[in-house]
Amino acid sequence: MAKSREWLDKVDEFIGDLAGEIDEVKASEAYRKHLDVMSTFWHYSFSNQMLIALQCPEATMVAGFRQWKKKGRYVKKGEKAIYILAPGIKKVDDEEDGYVVQYFFPVSVFDISQTEGEALPLMSSRVEGGDARPYLDALIAHCELNGTRVKYESLREGAYGYSRNGEIILNGDHPANTLFGTAIHEIAHEMLHWDGTKETKIMRETEAEGVSYVVLRHFGLKTSAPTYLALYQSDEGALKRGFGNISDVAKQIIAAVESRLSASIAA
Repeated sequence: MAKSREWLDKVDEFIGDLAGEIDEVKASEAYRKHLDVMSTFWHYSFSNQMLIALQCPEATMVAGFRQWKKKGRYVKKGEKAIYILAPGIKKVDDEEDGYVVQYFFPVSVFDISQTEGEALPLMSSRVEGGDARPYLDALIAHCELNGTRVKYESLREGAYGYSRNGEIILNGDHPANTLFGTAIHEIAHEMLHWDGTKETKIMRETEAEGVSYVVLRHFGLKTSAPTYLALYQSDEGALKRGFGNISDVAKQIIAAVESRLSASIAA
């Protein structure tokens, strides 16, 4: 209980530190290039984000055939396209007056895992520090006890994991520390973002990675959250808007992990 009380007193400090680190990353010339790359690919509407998720849940970065070509990458032979909707405008002439009609038509995009060619700067989810395996095992046990299944699979290039409303998929090819950070992120999505609210992708990622940052820091682990959030163009304002959700979910995850670890030690 004392440790939890200590954490509660540090919530503001953790969130403030994260905001400062994001600003530092954004100021870095190297990450300006990363932001430029990311901005090319992630300007999609909520509806198109859902279409991508339904057709290819493991997708991490998508673009059209020509966009990939401009970046020095080419779609592999035989890959199946992911379809999203693009807006169009058509002018209609009638006998009295002309008018404009807006419509939508399907266009094809491809995930980075469906392409090959020049390397692009990808988001890293590495977690450094002590051995996180006990924390990971405790968190997975808690999830499964509370109705969320956790499965390990070998996912596509650049993918660490994803959630799908009641089930979390983790890329089993990564070490325990990285899996722990990914599991926290995806559990936050499960707890916050499957209730039908139409938050932006930036806000959803800010909340999920904010939870991951706070929990990992509580357990003495270092995460790449500032880099990840900078690439998604998050800022201090987004963190403040999501503060309540970040705080609530992080508290629940920390309490669950500590409770299971304490029970294991007592046994």
